[in-house]
Amino acid sequence: MTTAVNIAAQIKQLLESLRRPSLAPFLADWPPPSETRALHATDETVRIGALLELHGVGVPTASTLLYAAFPADYPILDVRALESLGVKARSGYPITFWLGYLDACRRLARASGVSLRTLDKALWQRSKELSAASLARAAADSA
Repeated sequence: MTTAVNIAAQIKQLLESLRRPSLAPFLADWPPPSETRALHATDETVRIGALLELHGVGVPTASTLLYAAFPADYPILDVRALESLGVKARSGYPITFWLGYLDACRRLARASGVSLRTLDKALWQRSKELSAASLARAAADSA
């Protein structure tokens, strides 16, 4: 039978296993200071900037991390969503682009009476439909 004492013992054992030397280098600085700063910041520039300090993280990935942490507050910067708005994908996005995109999505969602996630899905779907229509036209033109 599982008791509070057994659960506490299991948690203690797990925590002790995490202190083993083989894992110590990975856990010494966890969570990274930039991640902690991003989660606790209220200023959007600080929040996204802190995530961009993480190795290999650009604005699209940072937007996904923000969405995962705060799903009601952030859209995901996605090439399909941008395509549906007539914006060409880039290899990188400056923070100012993200801030403008974030503001535009929040205003559009609010004006439409939908959540940011619903807006994200609608933008993605619109891009998918535009791509299908484009493929159909290309096939018709080549026939």
